[in-house]
Amino acid sequence: MIYQTYQPRSPLSQFVELLWSREGENLPKAQSRLLPIGSMELVINLHEDRIPLFDRDRRAQIGSTNGMMICGTHSESFIINNDSKISLMGVHFKPGGNTPFFTLPAGELHNQRISLNELW
Repeated sequence: MIYQTYQPRSPLSQFVELLWSREGENLPKAQSRLLPIGSMELVINLHEDRIPLFDRDRRAQIGSTNGMMICGTHSESFIINNDSKISLMGVHFKPGGNTPFFTLPAGELHNQRISLNELW
């Protein structure tokens, strides 16, 4: 699996900590627990137009978003699925860096993962 990060230049660097990409094929299917982070994240699935959502305690799938989702700040962990083929990219915002891009107050997205379509 390949995981790469990129630091943007100004003026984007005022709002974005880093851009990242993650790719791999023929990977073992598994679930991973992501720890809470203090900033928002935009995730884009380049492989398919869907991102499954899982219950953090039972690890059962509870729905999905389309292929683009926004993760609000989290004070709880959450579960992601690692399929056999992964092609993702994302934007890791600096604290408060989401403000120019989203009109919804960041507190409204606390512990939420929602489709970008719902937000825009």
